Amino acid sequence: MVNDFTMIQGDTQYIEYTCTRLNGTGVDLVTALDVRWGFTRYGDSSQDTIVAKTRQDGLSAVNNKVTVKLFPQDTVGLDGKFQYTIRITDETGDKFSDGGLFIINIASL
Repeated sequence: MVNDFTMIQGDTQYIEYTCTRLNGTGVDLVTALDVRWGFTRYGDSSQDTIVAKTRQDGLSAVNNKVTVKLFPQDTVGLDGKFQYTIRITDETGDKFSDGGLFIINIASL
């Protein structure tokens, strides 16, 4: 479901996911009870979330696709390696989680 990526700090970044069950059917995100995405610094044992996204704040969920929008202010002043998690709670209460790594680089211009 999730892929690793690299971005430049302070850029707008769209991250897209297609959510399917193991049997290949799509997870209906329109009726999902909750969809969340967030990231922490890689290796941070405290696991303090740096940025969290919900449907009210930069995350859209249509059919079985999730799009997360990172705004410039979400990554200004950040650089290095980060880990992120996406968690979906479907209409029955079942939870699906996945995650990956990404790198924020400093702009060279």
